[in-house]
Amino acid sequence: MKWLFDLDNTLYSADSGMFDYLNERINIFVAKKFNLDSEATANLRKRYIKEYCSTLLGLKAEFKIDPEEYLLFVHNINVNEFIKREERLKNLLLSLPGEKLVITNSPLFHAENVLKTLGIYEIFSGIYDIKFMDYLGKPYTTSIKKVILSANINIKDSIFIDDSFENVISAKYLGFKAIFVRKVENFKDYYEEVLFPEIRRILNEN
Repeated sequence: MKWLFDLDNTLYSADSGMFDYLNERINIFVAKKFNLDSEATANLRKRYIKEYCSTLLGLKAEFKIDPEEYLLFVHNINVNEFIKREERLKNLLLSLPGEKLVITNSPLFHAENVLKTLGIYEIFSGIYDIKFMDYLGKPYTTSIKKVILSANINIKDSIFIDDSFENVISAKYLGFKAIFVRKVENFKDYYEEVLFPEIRRILNEN
């Protein structure tokens, strides 16, 4: 069995504020790059998400920006300000049968920083980042298929975990068992009330 984990807002809670901060840095990058005000920036990004599934792909397609410049600016942050070592998460991951992989639309250096801060870096046998996926990323099935081939994944014996509904739909289309990790109202503990129950549920189904 192989487990394909998303990174941001999946291996840590969206309540950490880190993903919101990364999103704000995207706004700053776009506004400065093209001298736009906040409303124009928001409208441009909204169109890119609709047409390309990501701001990066829109900028790359229409303005030929260097994706590495964009990724470095957006993700050059101190992750320790948002997350900390999580022993319960580590113990849960160690208890899961099979190999664990990360598949993320973030760059490798950010993924490594997050996993090391959480204290779970050594648990994962591979990290497949946005550059590996030719800057397309999820939910493009071509990106997920590239990971499947590289990691020699048997789809029928693997589980895909993500906080994006679109990404989960793509994974299920390819034949994965998938877990949609979504924020629920009034939960007190992300791991015990959101992530852990979803993983336990799908394990009990096998």
